[in-house]
Amino acid sequence: MEVVWRRGKVFVKDVFEEMSSKRDVAPTTISTILDKLYKKGFLNRVLVREGGLRYLYTPALSREEYQRQSIRTTLFDLLEKLEDPTVASIFGDEKELSELKERLRRLVL
Repeated sequence: MEVVWRRGKVFVKDVFEEMSSKRDVAPTTISTILDKLYKKGFLNRVLVREGGLRYLYTPALSREEYQRQSIRTTLFDLLEKLEDPTVASIFGDEKELSELKERLRRLVL
């Protein structure tokens, strides 16, 4: 996402060139990651015919919106996991667990 935010619009090749200088990564891996980010609504994409068929990706969310959504998703996942008796048993105190769940619900909903 950092590469996309910085450049504004990218092809898989652009992200690959930047990322491959920092770590060992295949172009197919970059393509898969961008596709998943698109399917989750974090990126927009347009099919471009110039230079062969390929997608041009742009950010669908600002950094701030992305961070807010990521935190919200994490809190929602935590709230769901607290319904599991095994996870809930970590807290021991039912009153404390109920208060935590309520606080998380107010943040998420």
